[in-house]
Amino acid sequence: MLILFIFPAPGAEAQRTDIMLLKNGDKITGDIKRMELGVLTIRTDDMGALSVDWSKVKSLKTKKTYEVRMSNGMIYYASFDTTSRPGKIALVTQFEPKYESFFVDQMQIVRITRLKDIFWRRFSGNYSVGLGIAKAEQQSKFNFNAITRYTAKKYVVELDLNSNRLKTEGSDASVNQNAKLKYSRYLKKRWAYGSYVNIEQNTELGLDLRGLLALEMGYFIFQSNLNRLVVAGGMQGTREKTSDSNLKNNLEGIIDVRYDIYKFQHPKVNVTTYVAIYPSFSDWGRLRSESNLSASVEIFKDFFITVGFYFKSDNRPAEDASSTDYNANISISYSL
Repeated sequence: MLILFIFPAPGAEAQRTDIMLLKNGDKITGDIKRMELGVLTIRTDDMGALSVDWSKVKSLKTKKTYEVRMSNGMIYYASFDTTSRPGKIALVTQFEPKYESFFVDQMQIVRITRLKDIFWRRFSGNYSVGLGIAKAEQQSKFNFNAITRYTAKKYVVELDLNSNRLKTEGSDASVNQNAKLKYSRYLKKRWAYGSYVNIEQNTELGLDLRGLLALEMGYFIFQSNLNRLVVAGGMQGTREKTSDSNLKNNLEGIIDVRYDIYKFQHPKVNVTTYVAIYPSFSDWGRLRSESNLSASVEIFKDFFITVGFYFKSDNRPAEDASSTDYNANISISYSL
């Protein structure tokens, strides 16, 4: 029995009984995977995985359970049933010993995630590598970014690895890299909170090593199938070793804003902007900041050309170090 539970029979995995009805009358039978950023993905036996514009879907029918996230922050755990009501989606929740069905506005649904029991299937990620231009005249440059994400019912764990290396003729290599492990938990009414640890190095700013632990609370001002805006605030403790051999402990505030624009019909487009300010409480008057801009366009399935730019500043850097660092690059990325 244990073997059959872990390794189900091929026939059981191949059953695709979910039904998607389009507004033009077409009916597609398959396995509904997810809906995110305005695109519903369904896997069929004959045509493989299909990406369908969410606005063209009339109704869904499945007995599987999904996490349905609304634009107002409400989260439902439900299956779907057919409906003839225009602009409505029928959700079905189970309360022993009966089922309860109700309707929600279709365009207020911003994400549908299937609740899977197999641990590894909850993982997703984005990985990129490329060349680019940077602040100083460059001899050679390499950039790498890897984001791996685990999504559960009410929380997300994310590991973000980032490295930018620039070798300028006649000088040492300039290095900006960090590793961040973040935990985020979604609350009701568009609220979320999280914590993360981060290890960072930036030779341009005279930073040999910085370790930090942060706590923050965020609020989704709005989120739809086209864009979303999130603001957050919190506090973080840092320990820094700088190029002038100083070792400092700091207590800082966090104020950050993130805005995403996306179009996930072919060609898929994703534009992300992020701005963060870190005022110091223990070193009054010190102010650090960072901002990022990333734009990705799909060139073929799951592969993207990504143009990125970041800017970092510190009004009290290490002695003989620059107070700013910036970088622009072009990468080839893969998303799973």
